Amino acid sequence: MLDLKITKDLRITGGVRFETTNIQSAVDTANVFLDPKLTAPGAGGTKIPLSQMSPNSVYKVGYTPYYSLNATYNYKENMNFRAGYNTTLARPELREITNVFEFDAFQMGLVVGNPNLINQSTQNLDFRWEWFPNNGEVIAVSLFGKRIKNQLYKVFNLQTSGLAATYPEYPTIRFENDPNIGKVWGLELEVVKDLGRIWDPLKNFYVGSNLLLAESDIKKSPARLEANRSLDRHAPDNSPLFEQAPYSINGWLNYDNKRSGTSLTGTFNMVGERLVQINLTGEPDLYTRPVPVLDFVFSQRITKRVVFKGYVKNLLNPSIETVYANPGTGGVWYGSKYLNRSYKRGSEIMMGFTYNLF
Repeated sequence: MLDLKITKDLRITGGVRFETTNIQSAVDTANVFLDPKLTAPGAGGTKIPLSQMSPNSVYKVGYTPYYSLNATYNYKENMNFRAGYNTTLARPELREITNVFEFDAFQMGLVVGNPNLINQSTQNLDFRWEWFPNNGEVIAVSLFGKRIKNQLYKVFNLQTSGLAATYPEYPTIRFENDPNIGKVWGLELEVVKDLGRIWDPLKNFYVGSNLLLAESDIKKSPARLEANRSLDRHAPDNSPLFEQAPYSINGWLNYDNKRSGTSLTGTFNMVGERLVQINLTGEPDLYTRPVPVLDFVFSQRITKRVVFKGYVKNLLNPSIETVYANPGTGGVWYGSKYLNRSYKRGSEIMMGFTYNLF
């Protein structure tokens, strides 16, 4: 760990950490039932070509260094410039590498593990300007970039024998590592303001917002590009990164009256479309549609020790949709909407009393 104050206004911090990965699974297959019909010879003495495999998996990586370096320049008493660089990793989950099969009735496919998965590594670079006009207020602008290697993404695929198949065939759904390097870059804006400083009747009201705009790009693998162009010969060579949204909006409005013990907060959040599944079976990839989420939280002091509080989550209760689409088209494929899934989470309401003993 490093923490140096180079000058009165310039501070350098950094460090290096070492991480190791050890993910192992041992699946108990004792007494697993195997239908005798699968192994008994059929007409003419033919047998179903079963391919039994071990569901156990082991993934180990020795100690690997990950770095962090940050510089902060205190331009004024209430204004800073920051720059930072760091490296991070994302490990595959145990279920993603364990080679067991589960049936997904919605997609009529088998969710399988991939014991060949490896860690995803990311290089991050960012620059931030922040200004604190008054106590509890902030205005900030950030620029960022990422370089992602071996990104983990979900793939829907079908290896078929066609008319020569002698048993039911199902598509597989599993995670894989992208063989190409992905890049992300963007801008982030943040504002927190005490409205009472603008107009006295708005005393005790506070507002905040965060806006993220991002672009991501990665070259498609040959298998993915071939699958896309089997249906659309104009399919682009590149694609957005897996689960990387082009924008994210967060906002909140808070009323906090310490004298009356009243606190009211409304929050709003919406994330842009995200690539959530890569299809190697010819149809377009799957994207989630933006979903507006509105929550409300309140608390009211009744006595010195009793507080009435509650919340309403997902007040709008919009439909959550996954569609077959090209990126940046508003969730359509050549002018038409092809829905993969649509459902509603429902709203949640809670109210109650809290008694403080001390």
